[in-house]
Amino acid sequence: MADRRGLVTDDPAINAQSESSTVVAICVSFSVASVFFLALRLYTRLGILRRTGPDDITIVVAEVFALLTALGAGMG
Repeated sequence: MADRRGLVTDDPAINAQSESSTVVAICVSFSVASVFFLALRLYTRLGILRRTGPDDITIVVAEVFALLTALGAGMG
């Protein structure tokens, strides 16, 4: 029997081969790295150059959508 996300079965052999924790760890790592580098870019643009452009706004919107998509996929 599988749960809502299909990650757990009654078969221990299948559960032993599951790489779901590795996939989650990679997704979280890349999301954290993405937010970190976006913060560095915004610090550079706003803190040092004191100006932004439409590309900065587009990147922020894209990052928000990427994080919402990752959270939505994680919710099942």
